[in-house]
Amino acid sequence: MADLNHPLMPQPLRNISSLVVFLLLPALARPETLQDNPTATAPLTGSQSQTLEVAKVGKDVSSPILTHSTEPKIPKAAHKAKLDGFVIVNCYVEPDGTTSNVHVAHTIIKGANSPADQQAVKELEESAIGAVQSYKFKPSRKNGQPVRVELNVQVHFKS
Repeated sequence: MADLNHPLMPQPLRNISSLVVFLLLPALARPETLQDNPTATAPLTGSQSQTLEVAKVGKDVSSPILTHSTEPKIPKAAHKAKLDGFVIVNCYVEPDGTTSNVHVAHTIIKGANSPADQQAVKELEESAIGAVQSYKFKPSRKNGQPVRVELNVQVHFKS
């Protein structure tokens, strides 16, 4: 179960039953972040620029704050197979508070042994990506200006 009492989680969202743990330090999902593998990125929207600097959350850069989240849908095959675990989704939080370049960084699902289970895992990953793509944030700020930051979001699934 996610730590919904994390200090960055807004109070109204702490009652969500299943999902989000913010991992503001990319170290937990280091296998393939956007900076390590630029080919893993999705196309940017027209208002976003490939050359926009990615700031690091720290002393001079505030953390993004989640203002809207969507629960991922658990596919029927995953529910039937009783698959449990989590997907770490890597993304950018843009200066306008939307997410971009959303992709799976790491997946740990218990009980996925058969080829059908592997397909269900892929469906869980797609569901996690879809959920994170719909998230909205109060953006990070550096010197009072909104900036792009890289973020890892851990999405839990329990059938």
